[in-house]
Amino acid sequence: MLRLKSSLSIIKILLLISSSVGANFVEAAKIQPIPVGNSKGLTALEKKRNNTAIKRLTLSNENLTVIPADVFTLRNLEFLDLSNNKLTVLPAEIRNLTKLKEIKLNNNSFNKFPEILLSLPNLEIIDLASNSINSLNEDFSKMTSLKKINLNKNLISGYVGSLENLPNIVEIDVSENRISGFGFNFKSPNISTVNVDNNRLTGISADIGKSTNLRNLYFGNNRIKILPQEITNLHKLEILDLKANFIENLSDDFHKLQSLNFLDISNNKIENLPQSLKRMPKLNKLYISYSKTRTVPRLVFELQQLTELNLAGNHLNELPAVFANLTKLTELNLSNNNFREIPLQVFSLSQLSNLNLSNNFLQSINPQIRQLKNLTALDLSNNNISVIPAEIAELTNCRIIILSNNNITVLPSNLNKLVNLKVFRLNQNPLSSSEKEKAKRLLSTVRFSF
Repeated sequence: MLRLKSSLSIIKILLLISSSVGANFVEAAKIQPIPVGNSKGLTALEKKRNNTAIKRLTLSNENLTVIPADVFTLRNLEFLDLSNNKLTVLPAEIRNLTKLKEIKLNNNSFNKFPEILLSLPNLEIIDLASNSINSLNEDFSKMTSLKKINLNKNLISGYVGSLENLPNIVEIDVSENRISGFGFNFKSPNISTVNVDNNRLTGISADIGKSTNLRNLYFGNNRIKILPQEITNLHKLEILDLKANFIENLSDDFHKLQSLNFLDISNNKIENLPQSLKRMPKLNKLYISYSKTRTVPRLVFELQQLTELNLAGNHLNELPAVFANLTKLTELNLSNNNFREIPLQVFSLSQLSNLNLSNNFLQSINPQIRQLKNLTALDLSNNNISVIPAEIAELTNCRIIILSNNNITVLPSNLNKLVNLKVFRLNQNPLSSSEKEKAKRLLSTVRFSF
């Protein structure tokens, strides 16, 4: 549910793809729903009628406007996937599926919440993302088993307070709607995650301070100006995403969020970070990109526990010497700034695995790049680099190198030392055909973009 924030995130995705495809395939192979990807599949469904052994059924991407009647004979069904169809209503017969625990109705054509779902006593997960639901006024108080509800990418507008009444809800996602107000007086003692990202909120109710088990809050891309003081009551909060709002300051009591490890205050109007951040020992991921500053807030250098730091889009052209104190950094995003060379302080960060300096004005790559032995991903795209030093080949743990849109004409002849490289992007460089062939010969197993 988490959403990410920069081309550094693209690197993460590429790394996950390169490392996890095999594992995901094995996991998927364990799940064998009835195959209904074509007319033969629907025929197979008819043969399964009244089969009490069937617990999982997938009818996604079938262009359905109604649900086949045979579905409702599967009395022990626990999982039903009806995603990516053209459904607008659910029939009363769905009440027969009393053991249903999870239903996927995302990417259909519902314009209101299917109230019939309220009568399913064991339902734990509802996915209604990417529909056209425009309001939520249902009485959810009787849905005692529901733990997760996804209403992302609908057309819900106005004030939403009905979800407060879900007695045991754990996760709520109403991101990417048109919500102007959201109720936080939850009845559930288990509420852990609330995502109201990409809506039209102008404020946050003080009731939020009552849900002391909240761990993940996403308020990005709204119109919030002030955070309620009560938010500092959330002592178990681990993730707080406030990016792209109109917030001008953080409370001096912010340190009360002692469990917080991820804070995104990018693209706000915050000029000064509260000194209390120094008293938050678990805060190790800090995103303060696009804050229109030309210097890094001095407080940042005192947060020596940081492992991720995003300073993209801040008009920076240099880093102070004390930046080298952030020795635990593994991910650093300095993209979209005004650097003309890689700051020397970066080469002291020996734990770095991801480095992004794309969209700057770099003229060259300092041979000291070889000191970053733990780099797995390097993005120096959209700069003015003309020469790649031979020392780049000493980054033997690197799996992704992105040098697109530079002025590179010649490649080092020792690139074959990059034994772990999987992706090498060199597109939009004036490389000759012979240089491209040389790269392919030296790195025969690498996926290139020229």
